[in-house]
Amino acid sequence: MAKIDALTKLEKLTCITPASALVLVATKDKNGTANIAPIAFLSMVSTRPLKLLVCISPRARTTKNIEDTGEFVVAIPTPAILQKAYDAQIKAADGEDKIAKLGLTAYDGVRIKEAAANIVCKVDWIKEGGNHKVICADIVAADIEEGLYTPDMAELRSSLSRIFHLDGNEFLVDGDKVRAEK
Repeated sequence: MAKIDALTKLEKLTCITPASALVLVATKDKNGTANIAPIAFLSMVSTRPLKLLVCISPRARTTKNIEDTGEFVVAIPTPAILQKAYDAQIKAADGEDKIAKLGLTAYDGVRIKEAAANIVCKVDWIKEGGNHKVICADIVAADIEEGLYTPDMAELRSSLSRIFHLDGNEFLVDGDKVRAEK
């Protein structure tokens, strides 16, 4: 089968690599104001100790908050909050609680009540990575909706809905193409 040079078609390169699911990264600034942003560059990198990588624009308020405080929460959105996850890309005014502005409920810091799961992270290191900052973090706590948890790994993975960002306001939710309102 013939191959084409995908590197010359950079806009399509991210479509042929395995996608990571859309997550919400919640932070607080040093004054305690909550922020949240949709992120699609996340990967587990270690199970002993538990670590993950997240890649975020260096210009994002989320990145500044993480650099200033050394901590963040990765919230796994459900299809029920897809529109709010999409809307999380909006900018909030200085001092404005973006979690509350979106109609989401924060508890125990910036864990999100409406999320399927929350992963609490403490920064291990941050490096430049092209047009993103690569943030490696230790996972220090996590919670999951009681009805979703099972000790069987395959069953647990299949019980969580996966939301993948395709382009603009288009998402793939459990295999179905869905559009968020602009």
